[in-house]
Amino acid sequence: MWATAACLALVPLEAALAQTGPEEGYDSSSGTWDSAGGAPPPASGDGSPSRAVDFEAELDEDTTSDDESEDGGYTPEDDEEASNDALDSEAAGTAGNLNLERPAQMPIIAPNTLLQADGEEADGAEAETAAARAGVTEPEAPRSFAQRLGNWFTGRNAVGLGAETGRSPSGDISRIEEPLGPQPILTLHGYFRTRGEIYRHFDLNRPPIPGAANNVPFSRFRPVEDGVSPIGGCGSEPELDPSVASPCGGNALRFANMRFRIEPTLTINEHIKVHMTIDALDNVVLGSNPDATIFSRSGGDITRAEVPRIPSEFATTSAVSPSAGVNSDRDALRVRRAWAQVGDRDIGELRFGRMPWHWGLGVFANAGNEFDDDFGSDVDRVLGMVHLFGFTLAASYDFAARGVTRYALNDPDYFQLDAGEKDDVNQFMFAVARRVDAQAQEKRLASGGVVVNGGLQFVRRSQFLSATGVRSAFVSDELAGSQLVRRNAWEIVPDAWFQLLWKSFRFETEAILSYGKIENIGITDFSEDNLTMLRFGFAAETELRLLDDKLGIYFDTGFATGDADTDGLSTQENLWQQRTDDRRISTFAFHRNYRIDLILWRNILGHVAGAYYFRPGVSYDFIRTPFGRRAGGRFDLIYSRAAERVQTYGADPNLGVELDVSLYFMGEGGPNVHDGFFSMVQYGVLFPLAGMGFPSNNGIDVFPEGNPGLAIAQTARLLLGVRF
Repeated sequence: MWATAACLALVPLEAALAQTGPEEGYDSSSGTWDSAGGAPPPASGDGSPSRAVDFEAELDEDTTSDDESEDGGYTPEDDEEASNDALDSEAAGTAGNLNLERPAQMPIIAPNTLLQADGEEADGAEAETAAARAGVTEPEAPRSFAQRLGNWFTGRNAVGLGAETGRSPSGDISRIEEPLGPQPILTLHGYFRTRGEIYRHFDLNRPPIPGAANNVPFSRFRPVEDGVSPIGGCGSEPELDPSVASPCGGNALRFANMRFRIEPTLTINEHIKVHMTIDALDNVVLGSNPDATIFSRSGGDITRAEVPRIPSEFATTSAVSPSAGVNSDRDALRVRRAWAQVGDRDIGELRFGRMPWHWGLGVFANAGNEFDDDFGSDVDRVLGMVHLFGFTLAASYDFAARGVTRYALNDPDYFQLDAGEKDDVNQFMFAVARRVDAQAQEKRLASGGVVVNGGLQFVRRSQFLSATGVRSAFVSDELAGSQLVRRNAWEIVPDAWFQLLWKSFRFETEAILSYGKIENIGITDFSEDNLTMLRFGFAAETELRLLDDKLGIYFDTGFATGDADTDGLSTQENLWQQRTDDRRISTFAFHRNYRIDLILWRNILGHVAGAYYFRPGVSYDFIRTPFGRRAGGRFDLIYSRAAERVQTYGADPNLGVELDVSLYFMGEGGPNVHDGFFSMVQYGVLFPLAGMGFPSNNGIDVFPEGNPGLAIAQTARLLLGVRF
């Protein structure tokens, strides 16, 4: 204990920190330089309160000096004083910022900082003494074992081999490492969630159309046991004869999943940060990895197999961590993003790496950072930004897709290479945006002023050859070259975003136009399609909060162009393939993470595409505090209609009417407004209309016995989680 106290007496603690709000023009919590915001929660598509405030911790270095006796000797009083000083300093740091992780090693005085105990700069003989204590010059030998032990623990006075530098060892035994200096600060954000889901009649009871190749997207939601006669039958008594075995029935899917998202930020100094996003057990279905089941590989197929020592999954004793190709289709840990941020918030900055991409409402580019999100836009890019006259100007080069990559199976030190250039998808992004600073915006709204935010994003991408025909993971030069397909495509996408705020009113909209040309859409052949791409979509959100912001009134709408020469609307179908001689691709699809309901677009069809919708809603917070606690409910009605009648499944524009109800609770539990425990219960019911049914040609049904009716789809959801 006395040795530790002596160490503390020689080592002052640095504990000062500063908080900064979101930078003007972009969202620091998500790493995106511009995202929708400015509205109080709840604003997410499923009724959950959106995360509106997030603060980053910055290290503000401050150094103090040791308190020692004049002769430099050790006394018991020094132990007590040092311990008290250390505890006071640590308590101050903890109270200043609860989400600031202290360095793994105890910070010490920077080599060039010479301070006395009262914080004033030292000079003359006193400076020499302070310098010796700080380890700047070689000090006299310690006069006690406690001092020697303390110096060894802290790295002070270490000028030879093995000196701690806070960096990875160089491996060069001839190199003398420098003394330890101020260390980077690691902060953590993220969330843990568990979701229970019930999907009832999501297939709408639609049987396959006679002669059709498939029944997508509805077959995806049909229980595997429905209509199947298993070995032994499905009746109350076992049946040995397979020909008379009773079939099973089923109309619902019940399951739960989880995700632990970690978003660490390494702050090197106030101008340099490194960000990362890591997902652990990402949407793993609970119970999907028992120790009784593994995967076996046979040629190109992956099949289920039982563990020899466990005869059936009925005898399972433990869940096993997912491992791709062993007991799951994915690994337990997935690194989503890693990027660096260098610069000054008042002038501009440079970002590079794999990072989230968000713009406006998230109709075109959506980072997917909210609590109940599943998808996101991640992009490999080099992005530069400057701030001029209240505007943010940005430009980037994006590595959208590199085509064929080359490996070497027989060389463990071989690293991956881009095998060619003409199969690359080259993408450029330019943007200009104006967003009022968060504090200035809050002040202006409180005084009854109007706040206008907005911007324009412009994206251009191109590709000459396509690698979609290359199926081998480890290609030879000859094989890869023979399977490349001419694509010769280009596209430009202007995307405008506008936001108007006044008191407790918000109106926000985003409009996107896609125009381009593509010679060939074939995967392994060239058909000289010479297609034109012309697509348009927009979304608008209106929100009014009354009764001290407890009552929320909403009206959302959106439109996406359809294509009369394409079959289907879902993510499971080819929305580019033309069934006539029409030469234009015109179906516009919203980002999968821009959600407006719980059943039709979120799950059955997978995205909003080729349709328009109207979504009135109302919410009320029974509990609403300035520190983030929320308890309330929300009700939404969504009416959906196809833009092109013939593109629907039933050749009718009316798709469905859906009613969604949400009850949510958010506790106070962290330094940011929406940190802490979160829970939500949701119920949705979809009344499918004729557009989701079966067509009739001049009164003749596609089924000889008459087209069957559709079932009403229902869902119930439970969300539990913690955000930090």
